[in-house]
Amino acid sequence: MATGAEKVFYVLAFHETKSVVTVQRQFRGKYGKTPPSKPAIRAWYEHFVTEGCVCKHKSVGRPPVSTATVEAVRQTFARSPRKSVRPVENSK
Repeated sequence: MATGAEKVFYVLAFHETKSVVTVQRQFRGKYGKTPPSKPAIRAWYEHFVTEGCVCKHKSVGRPPVSTATVEAVRQTFARSPRKSVRPVENSK
């Protein structure tokens, strides 16, 4: 996996040369490692052009819960504080 500095190198070199093969050769000479594939370099460049960075964004994760749902759950447990969570989950 490429580091952030290596991705920046790819993006800048590809912007200057517009040749993935040339970028791969320059990378191999500079870092002494096997460069990533052509589609990966192009994807990083496109991501930089559209997003303005080469970093990975946080994954979306769990969707937010609406305030109405939170309030309904609060009211349910306020009426019956000893109620078990498990039967409530199974009734949905």
